[in-house]
Amino acid sequence: MAQDQLAASDISHPAPARGEAEIVALAFGLMGAPLIWALHLLVNVSVAGQACAGAEPRLDAAMTPGASQAFLLAVDGLACAVALAALFVSYRAWLATRRENATKQPRQSGATAAQHTTEIGEGRTRFIALGGILMSSLFLIAILFDSLAALAGPSCGK
Repeated sequence: MAQDQLAASDISHPAPARGEAEIVALAFGLMGAPLIWALHLLVNVSVAGQACAGAEPRLDAAMTPGASQAFLLAVDGLACAVALAALFVSYRAWLATRRENATKQPRQSGATAAQHTTEIGEGRTRFIALGGILMSSLFLIAILFDSLAALAGPSCGK
């Protein structure tokens, strides 16, 4: 009986395009860049701290300052690649859900489907994808700024 009443009403799911984007893709797009940034920062601080003690190179370190700089650049490049992949996955999910609830209510003249969906406050899948675009972009910028230290020279300051 409840199903009959629900079917007769005009109520629809607030995220009808939820099947257009996989939950794993949305999760990677939203959390991939922040997680790789945290791992990148942990590795960079550990390697740079191990290579130098104060202003002098450590002779007992696992890597020389030059080798640690190359390793840091490789880690930075890998982190940038993962953040770019998360950005791309989020963008693809956002494109896949761009028509979510766009035809449910009449639009104002000149409004696009995306503006209409934003105005009516629906489209959770699209919102998560857009959040992934924002998070991935911001953390990609953070990784790039952190990479400047490795590009500047050896971690021992010489």
